[in-house]
Amino acid sequence: MKTKHYDSMTDYDSEVDILYIYPSDYKGQVNYSIDFDDTIIDIGKNNLIVGVEIIDASKKFQWGGIDSKSALQNIKKSYLRVKYGIDSFMVNFGFMALVNKKELENQMILQLPLKRAMLEQPINS
Repeated sequence: MKTKHYDSMTDYDSEVDILYIYPSDYKGQVNYSIDFDDTIIDIGKNNLIVGVEIIDASKKFQWGGIDSKSALQNIKKSYLRVKYGIDSFMVNFGFMALVNKKELENQMILQLPLKRAMLEQPINS
């Protein structure tokens, strides 16, 4: 398995509750996307992952007694790691948010099979 480590950036839209994590240095385009359980994986050049979109993010990332949307709006650091296998890949992403002068950390790991049926319609350039 080949592992890629990316410095990453995040965008969070609290109105629609979507968190997007992407490599900070990626300037290319999205060639196609894989929809997996309310998480969309964007694939770019050379079939490398170029972004992860998490729908209903505040429900998936919880901190006891802290408003999840507030934490997601205050992400200060994030990372994205991807292990590429022959018939699957594993995506590990995480972040640190700062709320009320308190550092909060969270992460998610996804193991995804690579199957043509999972691909959404390719995005035209």
